[in-house]
Amino acid sequence: MSVLEFIKVVILGIVEGITEWLPISSTGHMILVDEFIKMDMATEFKDFFLVVIQLGAILAVVVLYWGKLWPFYIRQIPKKKKAQLARKNPVARIALTFVEKFCDKDKWILWFKIVVACIPTIVIALPFNDFIEEKFNNYVVVAIALFLGLLTYTTAVGFGPTGTGAAKNITLGLDLSGGVSITYEVVGDENPSAEDMKDTIYKLQQRVDGYSTEAQVYQEGTNRINIEIPGVSDANTILEELGKPGSLQFQLEDGTVVNCAIITIVSICKYSVCFMSSSDKQTKGLL
Repeated sequence: MSVLEFIKVVILGIVEGITEWLPISSTGHMILVDEFIKMDMATEFKDFFLVVIQLGAILAVVVLYWGKLWPFYIRQIPKKKKAQLARKNPVARIALTFVEKFCDKDKWILWFKIVVACIPTIVIALPFNDFIEEKFNNYVVVAIALFLGLLTYTTAVGFGPTGTGAAKNITLGLDLSGGVSITYEVVGDENPSAEDMKDTIYKLQQRVDGYSTEAQVYQEGTNRINIEIPGVSDANTILEELGKPGSLQFQLEDGTVVNCAIITIVSICKYSVCFMSSSDKQTKGLL
């Protein structure tokens, strides 16, 4: 074996070792890697090599998880259980005594599930093995399968603790999910300052967050504030709630209120505004 071929073997071994411990196909990745490095050997030997190289990873799993896989042990049977077994007929007593003393029932159930899980593979793979090898055992099919698998996993679960990229975390927005859109517009000669607008946007955002996690409050131009709340329909109720002043309470540990203050939710309360919602209703008034 040349040095170059030895390096290729080492690379395949590393790929096998890493992918065998991850929830991805180790064989598929070795097929992809081999397509790039092209091992110089007969096809029959290569197929044999790809099988044997996985033996080390399988043996490592057996060694590390031997305690969880081995279904036999020796233990003393409790006296209460012995009394129950003594009332059985001789055949049942012998069988149940063996199970109670030497068998870990949970691990036998695990092995039963493993056998059941292998049945579909045996039923499908054995009769159609030659066809599957010819049509599907190539880098194109493997690459497509890996891509679709990654896409499916991302859609269903996402990445990281927050599930980034998962379908459940995709925001639909107002256009797709429907909802209420409200525009606050100053009507008058005097325009609010940038600080007033910023403070108003902040307070409105705090209020609308209670309706939807996708709610947005943003400034349009110098005298408008737009509010978009996806997933809601009662515009009049929302307008009424947004126009209410907030309250600030100070309480002792026992819950007694010691002070109470009213806080205006919108800083530009001296301006007359026009509310416009998706229900095509308009209301004018002082904010």
